[in-house]
Amino acid sequence: MNKTIVGAIAAAILIVIGFYFFGPGTSKNGVGILAERSSLIRYQIDNDVTDYAFLTYNFKKDSGSEWLAQGFVDVNGDGAFTEDEWVIKNAPARVIKDFPNRFSFILPEQLKTADAPRTVRAMLALSTVAVESADAFSKESGRTLDATVETALIDDEFGINVPGASPDLKRGVGVVHYAYADGPAHTGVNADNLPDLAGGPMDCFAIATANNLINMASQHGRSGDIPTGDIPNLLESIKSAMDWNNGITNANFLIGKAQIIADLGWPVETEEILHPTIPQLREALASGDGVEISTTMVNSRSGKADTGHVFTGVSATNQSVSLHDPATPEGTDTLGTAMTSGRTPFIAIDYPLWDGIVVVDAIYIQRWREPQTATTEKSSAAVEEPKTENKIGNDASILEKVPEVEMTFAHVKPGEYSEIYVAVTGLTPGEEITAKLFRDDSLNGAPQVVDADRNGVAHFTFRITQYGHYNVNVTAPNLGYVGGGSVDVQ
Repeated sequence: MNKTIVGAIAAAILIVIGFYFFGPGTSKNGVGILAERSSLIRYQIDNDVTDYAFLTYNFKKDSGSEWLAQGFVDVNGDGAFTEDEWVIKNAPARVIKDFPNRFSFILPEQLKTADAPRTVRAMLALSTVAVESADAFSKESGRTLDATVETALIDDEFGINVPGASPDLKRGVGVVHYAYADGPAHTGVNADNLPDLAGGPMDCFAIATANNLINMASQHGRSGDIPTGDIPNLLESIKSAMDWNNGITNANFLIGKAQIIADLGWPVETEEILHPTIPQLREALASGDGVEISTTMVNSRSGKADTGHVFTGVSATNQSVSLHDPATPEGTDTLGTAMTSGRTPFIAIDYPLWDGIVVVDAIYIQRWREPQTATTEKSSAAVEEPKTENKIGNDASILEKVPEVEMTFAHVKPGEYSEIYVAVTGLTPGEEITAKLFRDDSLNGAPQVVDADRNGVAHFTFRITQYGHYNVNVTAPNLGYVGGGSVDVQ
């Protein structure tokens, strides 16, 4: 055949393929899936808007394909979408009809002001492969629309102003919104039924647990074990097992979860990984039957007490984590992630509902271990698989390097004043360390800054004049959140 004819045919085929995947109005580039509505949700604590916001995607139908979300916001209002305005890049999307996806991004200063526009021009797109530059999308490749700018106020009903907050007490910022009442749960990761429940303020650990219990029950044919028809009662029973007191500590979560699993008679093992890396988070979400993500929230610009929050994990990449958050309406939230630097790195996440630093302090992985049968029983020569239940952290050599916080006190002049002593070990000599002490009924702490001595220990002394329960949070410029502790002065 003539080479010219062959070339013409090949070119025609490429044009047809190009139109099929990128042409206007086709579903192959996601335009036919995207609904014609979106919102840009920003969050305000006291008088200031936080640094991150959500761009919301809605879908007209389900899709079993794997899609990556691309999002542009016309910040300067010039009608064009530039590289600098490409705010959502190659983020995994869960395409389910009427089940929103929210993607976090750094909110430009122009959109933080009180007089910010009520709508902003945006272009939303879905691609089947990662996109390297904004020029890869034409206006026909995405859906251009006016996104409504919404401002959500974070105030007392979210629990962040309730006395007693500390990073060890996971109370989150849950809003009273019962998402389960809106309809059946939707398809989730690792199973067919990962719900996105919500409940009262400070219920985040119980809600994340309930999400995963329902998910595992559905996945393994045990749905009758969980009273999904009475979610409020389910949450209350979980809170009781985990000794809820305006929140749940990580230690009480482990004890309560073990009791719940034992009562159900499920063959489930729980693994705890402290200070996980991004690869560990990805592996957990790819292989586990359920994952709770525990976070520490510190350094609030508005002076809110350091606290903690828990999510239900869905999936993760090297740049983001997708999750169900009790503090947001029904839908999947995708938050940007990055590893902090320093001796004890943490996963930092871009969380719009906090005006400070948010890091992952632990993940909890549930794995369903079916009892072995005659056909699956291992031979006597096989190496027995080690149990992973309640495994803490990484290997021992790494754990030995993790800084630890110790607290004690002395009544130096009884009736006049006492002193609380804080020692932070496992540091680099000369490292600058900040400790902030506060009582349960105080939102603002008293900070001190010292350098670690030649043995890698930072010592702090706080003078107090009142009895009570005191908490300390420790941070460092190169480490971020280091740790915390508490002591009862009586």
